[in-house]
Amino acid sequence: MKSKYIILLTVSLLLSACSDFLEVTPKGELIPETIGDYELILNGGNLTDLTHLATEYASDNMYRSVGNDDVSTNSNLYFWRLDIDIDATSTAPPVIWYDGYRQIFYANVIIKNIYNAIDGTTAEKDAIYAEATTVRATDYFNLLTVFANAYNPEVNPQDLGIPLVEATDVTTPVPPRASLQASFEVIINDLKNAVDKLPEMQTYPWRVNKYGAAGMLARVYLYMHDYEKANQYATIALSSPSSNKILNYLNLTTTTFPSSSENSEKIWMDNKLLANEYYSQDLVDLYDLENDTRISLFTSTNSSGLVNRPRNRRNAGVSYPEMYLIQAEFSARSGNIENALEIINMIRSKRLPDTAENLMLVAETPEEALTIVLEERRRELAYTGLRWYDMKRLDMDDRMPAVKRYSDNNPNGSVLGILEPNSPNYSFEIPLKIQALNPKIQTNH
Repeated sequence: MKSKYIILLTVSLLLSACSDFLEVTPKGELIPETIGDYELILNGGNLTDLTHLATEYASDNMYRSVGNDDVSTNSNLYFWRLDIDIDATSTAPPVIWYDGYRQIFYANVIIKNIYNAIDGTTAEKDAIYAEATTVRATDYFNLLTVFANAYNPEVNPQDLGIPLVEATDVTTPVPPRASLQASFEVIINDLKNAVDKLPEMQTYPWRVNKYGAAGMLARVYLYMHDYEKANQYATIALSSPSSNKILNYLNLTTTTFPSSSENSEKIWMDNKLLANEYYSQDLVDLYDLENDTRISLFTSTNSSGLVNRPRNRRNAGVSYPEMYLIQAEFSARSGNIENALEIINMIRSKRLPDTAENLMLVAETPEEALTIVLEERRRELAYTGLRWYDMKRLDMDDRMPAVKRYSDNNPNGSVLGILEPNSPNYSFEIPLKIQALNPKIQTNH
């Protein structure tokens, strides 16, 4: 017997000949009818893993033991090749692009149909609608940080963004790429409305509440170089009644560290996992290896001395530490050195013992304070999927040095690849398969 609420029976990896949709073609579609049906969709894995951890391969946090002749998708990201997927004829879906637009499709079905549900109150429908728009806004944002230029509305508002897909009929032609300004206006509008409509608490940590949406909005504003509004929404996120927003890692071990679903530092949990990968020497050098519990709790060291992040150390999602770091960056950029360092040292006091050298950091100038904040941000948020965002926005501010890939993770060894400051390779190309299926889509290069 047919289920009355199945949104997609399958998602095809190949497009039908009559459609140029973005690599997302349902084989069968039935519209949900009840609030419970929509709850099932929101609780499913298709809408709970939103962080594109594949971008970690492009970040300066990672070392991979591969040569520059490797042409896997991960290596293409690692060496900043414009084309992440090199085979347009492969049946494999385009990395990052496919997952993003697949989730956008699910979200759009909810957005389009939730107010037609046969039961539920208006408030319940509003909350579900707001969840779906938050998911869509998050996916739009993630896609923009990979396939479009970094954005400052005062510098490049008319640069190419991404297609803003609202249709749930897969035969609808894909819209052209919107501008960065138009793309971010949709994201901001959706997230602001969500903050107003979402509940303060959810049954499950992977379901976004108002504080999680506010946290995502803070993240977006930070990327847009609007530090005042980033601070404003980070403060809203931190006003959550939740306790233990910053765990004392000194009291935890690898066996007692809470699981993702029980981690009180997370505002909006993401179950995304990244396979075991190594820390770049550049990242390792930022830590006090003997004292920093972020090393002892989250990494292991192999016989060759390489530090890696085990697969079970989940760290994605929107978190309270991220919000505190946004506040600290706003303070440093505003010249409030005292407040910036107070936040940073509060975090450090939960990560390093009292006996650690240079536990409490000091700065004499706003520039010194900002450097301290950005370094602590990199340490605290390692392998959360945020470093690529940071690299792009900091590069736009001329704060990113050249990033180099070394053989054997040795800065004195041979250089296998370089990402220069202001390089066009900070924006990956629209996937080849998408170009082939949508010949009119505008490309980046």
